[in-house]
Amino acid sequence: MLFEGALERIAQAKGAIAQKQFARKGELISKAAAIVGGLQGSLNDNEGGALAANLDSLYDYIIRRLTQANYENSIDQLDECARLLGEIKSAWDAIGKDV
Repeated sequence: MLFEGALERIAQAKGAIAQKQFARKGELISKAAAIVGGLQGSLNDNEGGALAANLDSLYDYIIRRLTQANYENSIDQLDECARLLGEIKSAWDAIGKDV
């Protein structure tokens, strides 16, 4: 699932920061941001209404925080992104696959 891929790359990026592998960190954060961008691009404003608009704003925020985390080598910001994505993933998991 896309959420798991983004969360995995964020976790790997945190490890790369800890190991001072900054080029690798940048690649991993870029991949996580691309996944979140894909989630954002899959939103349907016509059918999703306010929920789609809220998710769009949240995905935009996460992408901006990932970019900032990349620039600042911030594990705290990566943790925030992972927490937000985890909450969204949990909500989708609770809804089920029929939606």
